Amino acid sequence: MKQTVEGTVETTVPTQKSYNRAKRNDTIFVWCMLALPILHFLIFWLYINSSTIFMTFFRYNPSVQKYQWYGLNNFIELFRDMFLGGDPRTFNSMLNSLIIFPVNNFIILPLSFVAAYFLSKKLPLSNFFRVLFFMPSMIAITVLALCYRSMFNTDHGPVFMLCNAIMGGKAPDFLDVTGPYAMPIAFTFSVWSGLGYNVVLLNGAIARIPEEILESARLDGITTTREMFNIVLPLSWGTMSTLFILNSLSIFGWFLPPMLVLSDTGGVEGKTSTIALYVYQLVNAGKGEDAAALGLMFSIIGIPFVFGVKWLMDKITPTIEF
Repeated sequence: MKQTVEGTVETTVPTQKSYNRAKRNDTIFVWCMLALPILHFLIFWLYINSSTIFMTFFRYNPSVQKYQWYGLNNFIELFRDMFLGGDPRTFNSMLNSLIIFPVNNFIILPLSFVAAYFLSKKLPLSNFFRVLFFMPSMIAITVLALCYRSMFNTDHGPVFMLCNAIMGGKAPDFLDVTGPYAMPIAFTFSVWSGLGYNVVLLNGAIARIPEEILESARLDGITTTREMFNIVLPLSWGTMSTLFILNSLSIFGWFLPPMLVLSDTGGVEGKTSTIALYVYQLVNAGKGEDAAALGLMFSIIGIPFVFGVKWLMDKITPTIEF
């Protein structure tokens, strides 16, 4: 658009050539922005996963130094190890991974909800406790595990020294991977380190509940317990359901607590191992085909399991929008 000498305004219509050039430049810009994520998807998802699936049907033969066709034998051997007592390490790893499901969903999640509810009441020191709950989530898990492990150290650990004094100098070594206390210590670490993340999300969900609803219930004389379970829980169920599903996913990826707090060896016969930790050990041992078969089998099991959990959570209480 330009102004003439007489003061009138003359509109300049863009030519077809300039329009095509602008459209081409937009297309080039869009493809440049998409190039990196597409390349990342092709290499780190499509190629890696297809190679993993391909590897499950082969076995490395050291005599000829190459992979040879093995068919479904990797899966058959894995099934025998897991359910027919062929390898106790595989069975114990699976059992420990399954135990984290109730720990996450029936210990950590309810405790997080109760803590988030009382923090939302703005009680004295509520901001301090909010930071205290979230503190483990802000610290690197390696540092957190080192601090937690030192609490049970037999030389100077305060928890061990306290138990030793109470038990008359007969306190057990809680970190001994051959003892009965090793896995409970790892599960306790997960409870301690997992509260903060859940508390923050649930506290945000509770804060979005309209105050008019809670005020009306209080005028009707509702008790704290009924307010928590009859009003706050249903209105924050969307966040609870999401956390329940995410916690269920962690069954197949949980390995850092036993690895960092106890040992990366998994203990005798995998007593302190998990599925993810066992996959890590197989890869380090050069048994990539076994690790691939194990990972693929639990991926096949995990997909319908997670969808089933989601369906169940939606059936229990529908998500309420407000």
